[in-house]
Amino acid sequence: MRFTTLFWPNPSNERLNTSSENTSPKTESRAAGRTKLGWLVFLIVIAVCLLVWLWCVGFVYCLDDCFPQWLAKSIAGLIGIGFPLLFLNSRRNRRVPVITLGVVFVACLVGFKTMQPSHDRQWGEAQEVLPFAEFETEPSDASDTEDLGRSEFVTVNNIRATRYGPVAEGGPSRYNDTYDLAKLKSVWFGVDRFTEVEPLAHTFLSFEFEPGSQRSNFLAFSVETRREKDELMYSPIRGIFNNYEVIYVIADEQDVLSVRSDVQEHVVQLYPVRATQRQARDMFVDMLKRANSIRQSPEFYHTVTSNCTNNIVYHTNKVLDQPISPWQRGVVFPGYSDWLAYRLGIIDTELPLGEAREKFRIDQRVKAYSGQGDFSKFIRASD
Repeated sequence: MRFTTLFWPNPSNERLNTSSENTSPKTESRAAGRTKLGWLVFLIVIAVCLLVWLWCVGFVYCLDDCFPQWLAKSIAGLIGIGFPLLFLNSRRNRRVPVITLGVVFVACLVGFKTMQPSHDRQWGEAQEVLPFAEFETEPSDASDTEDLGRSEFVTVNNIRATRYGPVAEGGPSRYNDTYDLAKLKSVWFGVDRFTEVEPLAHTFLSFEFEPGSQRSNFLAFSVETRREKDELMYSPIRGIFNNYEVIYVIADEQDVLSVRSDVQEHVVQLYPVRATQRQARDMFVDMLKRANSIRQSPEFYHTVTSNCTNNIVYHTNKVLDQPISPWQRGVVFPGYSDWLAYRLGIIDTELPLGEAREKFRIDQRVKAYSGQGDFSKFIRASD
């Protein structure tokens, strides 16, 4: 069968023999099978073309950082309208629109691959300064019990401690602090439900230390888009097309939680994590090393492959015996991340998930205790 028949099958024109009376049932069955295969291939090609077309339109539309906004939108509109019109007007030769789309796709793909992340941009105040860690000695790789009591110190620089809402203190505030890895006590998993669309959410971690000389006993890590001054809102679509760099925000809990509860009025849950001291320590060290790596070599954020949740999963998999698939529903859609963590036994609770979500919901407590000295203790208090 010719490719053109596969690509645009036309059963009314398909003739295998000169007369129907001479066509055997076996031949008719083969002809029907070829016709079905032709339609299947045609539908697959159409689906691929549709995805490629949408990707090209989105990529060009999001190039308004590189070109004047009117130009990027005009070209995106031309691709968006031109390809369907070309397809509808090329019934006799469908290869023309497909080849045209292929050329456009290759051009867009080359542009996409040549984009480079950078630290040299006009960043918003909250994400202008990158955090980094300085280890006193290279952290040991001991077993779960060996040498865990031995002090190993790390200094974390540019910890963000900005205050929001009624206790706001002006612009971003940062400080440096030193932590003893031997005093790392536990891990907490946060889910910020910033929209009513259930699959969408932001996730973060908080590490709890035993009381010591450090300013705060809790240190939070939030993997976010590093936005420029004119990028006021996060766009999941733009996040697909290398429009954002990634940043590991390291902050005290009042910073990370208050901006979400006091200012943005999101629903926030903070769950205790079932982890050994060794697992908690190894995750903490690994996340600090990743923050150092990003400071040295900028990386793009990606809505699907390098977002808040699958970066957490990346670190989590290094301490688990059974790695979590990055394509699990709770990883691809962070709004279901607590469901996945609950199902895997990572959330430390015996309650049903619905009750756990209510018990560990903290946004109202965050509002009530903003500015309090024992903020982290109060927001975890049981009702």
